[in-house]
Amino acid sequence: MTKGYDPKFQTGRVYTIIEASSAYFEAFGPVLRALQAKGDNVPFQDYLLKYSKVIAPPKYLTEGKDFWDMTPAFKGTLTRHVRILDKWPATSVFGEGVDDTQLAALKHVLTKELAIVQGPPGTGKTYIGLQATRLLLRNNAPVPILCVCYTNHALDQFLEGIYTFEKQIVRLGGRSKSELMQRECSVNARQWQMSGAYYVQRKELLSQLEQLKNMVLQIAAKINAEYVDINILALVFSGAQIQSLTTGRGKKVNDRELVRTWLQEDKKKKNEKNKKTQTNNNNNNRNNASQRQQLNNTNQHLQNEDLYESDEEFADDIDEEELLQLLAEREEYHEPGPRPAGDVFNVQPVEDVDELDEQELLALKASVQNIKNLWQLDLPIRREIHERLLRANRAILVEQLTESSQKYYLKCRELKELNSTRTMAVLRNAKVIGMTTTAAAKNVDLLRSLKPKIVIVEEAAEVLEAHIITSLTKDTEHLILIGDHQQLRPSTAVYALSKKYNLDVSLFERMTNNKIPYRRLLTQRRMRPEISQLISPIYNELNDHPSVLKHPQKVLGIDKNLFFLDHQVLEKTSSESTSKFNDHEVMLVANLCLYLVQQGYKPDKITVLTMYLQQLFRVKEQLRENSKYNEGTNLRIFICSSMLMIE
Repeated sequence: MTKGYDPKFQTGRVYTIIEASSAYFEAFGPVLRALQAKGDNVPFQDYLLKYSKVIAPPKYLTEGKDFWDMTPAFKGTLTRHVRILDKWPATSVFGEGVDDTQLAALKHVLTKELAIVQGPPGTGKTYIGLQATRLLLRNNAPVPILCVCYTNHALDQFLEGIYTFEKQIVRLGGRSKSELMQRECSVNARQWQMSGAYYVQRKELLSQLEQLKNMVLQIAAKINAEYVDINILALVFSGAQIQSLTTGRGKKVNDRELVRTWLQEDKKKKNEKNKKTQTNNNNNNRNNASQRQQLNNTNQHLQNEDLYESDEEFADDIDEEELLQLLAEREEYHEPGPRPAGDVFNVQPVEDVDELDEQELLALKASVQNIKNLWQLDLPIRREIHERLLRANRAILVEQLTESSQKYYLKCRELKELNSTRTMAVLRNAKVIGMTTTAAAKNVDLLRSLKPKIVIVEEAAEVLEAHIITSLTKDTEHLILIGDHQQLRPSTAVYALSKKYNLDVSLFERMTNNKIPYRRLLTQRRMRPEISQLISPIYNELNDHPSVLKHPQKVLGIDKNLFFLDHQVLEKTSSESTSKFNDHEVMLVANLCLYLVQQGYKPDKITVLTMYLQQLFRVKEQLRENSKYNEGTNLRIFICSSMLMIE
């Protein structure tokens, strides 16, 4: 065994797979492992554990370094030199676009080492996060700034906003749906090109890995083959004996099929045997139990012999094209480069493995040395010799597979180290790094090396507390949490964890519940007043910005801008799941969408929200079936919880 070789799985061993049907372990495994390794290295313990109400400024924001230029966010000469740790100018100085609560929230974010901002719908949470990032970068705050989100969609949106004023962004992870992020902000983006030596070394490693992969595939195919190659017969038979196989029945058979043909019974002899058996059966007038049993045994014996004649039964189990596709899927991973051999090449366990010692080999040779033509060898003896050779050959192949897998694994490590070195070089030149909480947990060693002092968590109220803790290092000096715990809580895969242990209470909510100072935005700029009134029982201090009064007075073709429709048609439950649906509402919604399109509204400006997944499927299907409505695919249709996550 090669020193340092430690793949997760080893060839020839039997493993038990445990499937978690209610959760995707990959979303939680890295976080749990990161928590195990974290120990007491958690910053801000005075607030997180002791609930201290006095929050200090970030350590990097010392006396004399707090004169900041605010003009990138707010125009006007009076904002060019603002002492942010002191009293700020009046809100009017910062322009008409900002309200009192937004300015207070921005000051809180920039001057408190643990900054929490709650933003009800439409109040500008993301705006505050973007402006804070802009000002931090403009005033030489320590970089890189780490931006963390729970979902890839939220991360892409936030980073796209930052990209409008800062181009040195690296977006880690391979699940981005944003073309901008993929093109300009991935580790492999043009702006992060490395020297030629890196690409030469990487190309050479990839070439070596491809050769080793093909070697392993070939060995795996041989292990699973039901017949040995003709050259393996040379262990027992002489050259002249093997040459005799090319005569008689083997005269027109290629080398690949020769061993299979040799192990099959001569059809002429088989037919004679079947006729004889049939004649004996016809002449047998007694049908006692013992004779019937004997007949069954004979038929079973013939069925066993027929196995050697079926092309399908002994076809190669390994479909190389399918296996290559499987490997490609397994290699599609956040980290560049192939994954370790233990993950990739795990062939089915081989039980029929038995080394052939020298004494056995000599005995086999002696038993057949007087046979000049191997076709004259009795069929049971042929099969017995082949079985021994097959088992012995598999033992050799398993050793070869282990050795090749070790080499592949070590080359994977070389490539991973090369890529890690390259990634670290790229990240050290970035001013903003974005990743999901899962990616942060997977790359905890990388974060320890980068030592980001500023961490911004967007939609923080939707993130499990453990996911945020794993994103922090002992070097974190400034944590900014932006979200709204009164909209959507974190989801747990097991409901009991929420019910019994409050795991659905985010760090954001826990801090606000325990009176840790935070700021709330109170002016909404999105909804018509009649709609914003619906959430006033939850946000009783929420105000409407004057701009929402300028929305068109009425939706075209609709008498009221807000209405509730009641009906008496009961919903149903899907036979395939516990999800519910209502066909009456499906028809109503689909026809209403068609009606709105006929009024001149574009389909991508219409959003349908539904509480149930089955209802979503049926609305989409109804829109597709409606021949008059050929633009239905452009509609935005969401489950309510999903819409909240991308709101």
